[in-house]
Amino acid sequence: MTYVPTGRPPIDPYSPVPTAKHVNGAANGTDRSGEWDEPEFFDSVNLPAFLCEALPPWMAEWVEAEALSCQVPVDLPAAIALTCASVAVARRFHVRVRRDWTEPANLWTATALPPGERKSAVFARAVAPIHRYVTELAETLAPRIRDRAIERHVLLGQLEAAKAAAVKGKPYEGGDAKQVARELAVTLEELPEMHAPSLLADDVTPEALAVVLAQNGERIGIFSAEGGPLEIMAGRYTERGTNFEIFLKAHSGDTHIVNRVKRDPVHLSEPILTMALTVQPSVIEGLSTKPGFRGRGLLARFLYSMPCSRVGSRVENPPTMPEAVAARYDRELFGLLRGDVEKQEIMIMSPGADAARAKFMRDLEPRLGPDGDLNVITDWAAKLPGAVCRIAAVLQVAEGHDDAEIEEETFAKALAIGTYFLAHAQAAFQAMATDEATELAKRVWAWAKRKGKSEFSESEANRAVHTKPGETIGPALAVLSGRCLIRQRPGAHPTGGRPASPTFDVNPRAVPS
Repeated sequence: MTYVPTGRPPIDPYSPVPTAKHVNGAANGTDRSGEWDEPEFFDSVNLPAFLCEALPPWMAEWVEAEALSCQVPVDLPAAIALTCASVAVARRFHVRVRRDWTEPANLWTATALPPGERKSAVFARAVAPIHRYVTELAETLAPRIRDRAIERHVLLGQLEAAKAAAVKGKPYEGGDAKQVARELAVTLEELPEMHAPSLLADDVTPEALAVVLAQNGERIGIFSAEGGPLEIMAGRYTERGTNFEIFLKAHSGDTHIVNRVKRDPVHLSEPILTMALTVQPSVIEGLSTKPGFRGRGLLARFLYSMPCSRVGSRVENPPTMPEAVAARYDRELFGLLRGDVEKQEIMIMSPGADAARAKFMRDLEPRLGPDGDLNVITDWAAKLPGAVCRIAAVLQVAEGHDDAEIEEETFAKALAIGTYFLAHAQAAFQAMATDEATELAKRVWAWAKRKGKSEFSESEANRAVHTKPGETIGPALAVLSGRCLIRQRPGAHPTGGRPASPTFDVNPRAVPS
């Protein structure tokens, strides 16, 4: 499973408008004999599909059945199911890659698909076992939570009464009021509040997230079928702009301390956040415009999936999800969630897995350099080895292995999944860098293909795509020329009248014959 290029040099995401060889000339990337170069399509990157064979059998079986039943690409249920397992595994496990390098097992995934792709339906079925686990756990703990609340209420009342007596210099219940108040305060600290458990959140502000983490053992997942969490990080609920410090720290498990006026302090020693988002491609494209998202490393923490849409090729009566497959998925994921979260465990790399990890990093490093093909996404690719180790930990536990050593075969599967995410990350960051000229060029090209154009004028294209007031179509045509999709004809000799609108030929190699 590899990244398959088109045979042409990849577009630099930081220079989204390709430079035409002869933007205003007759050739535009060809010689004057009329021969055309190979066209470079906007969707020319051949992205791999998710390798289901790398998943645990129970998960792979469910992913394939869900994709068939809902008529969606396998990438969608695969990314969500893998992240669901990460929610469970991250509550208990870390992986020690080397003596001084430890990774938590939480993953952040973002899957981009257009509207109408049944994202919400797949999402709901994937996370259903987590919701059921939380509901059952809440029902089990309800009596204890109620009793604890009553006990704390009584203690608080006694503490306030003892403090009031101490202030007045009076005894409390036959004893020294100040000493009784001290003892009651200690007892109260030893009986912290109990809350109904939660493993998933969605619409939660950064401030509330810190509190939710504190109330749930510093482990939580944000799962959303839309891009709401990204908008929250961008400052939806605040006038102060972006605020995602807690998100950054909860990806790596760094200590987070919050002190606010008129609020109780929150101290998180090792917060762990797992995240699964399904968004529209337009959300991905707009991420680079969010202040600080790229510069502070937020975008580098997501594992991106940019699957091909199946809309237009779906069948009307696909096979339904087999009950046995759904039941097994539910049972296995439920079993992962039932693990003893009080017992924090460290996984280690087996010698074979560590050797494979070292080779992967050795091969990756030159690609990150100034002349490497991953230089434009170094911020993301530099985190890939750690992400692969996290995936390996999730797979190791999800496959039912009891030992705390990641096997070489498991690491190989994780690396295959990491290679998939690498190819899709390249596409995602290229999409983020798309500018207005490229977006307009896509609209012009879609119109030309739909109308079967072999030639068109600039004014004709301008009318067809309904450009906005003040928007010029010239840069978009330059993009198409640079991709060898069109080329401008030589200008006609001036006649003294109004100049004719430039005319462009369409590359016959870019349209069906």
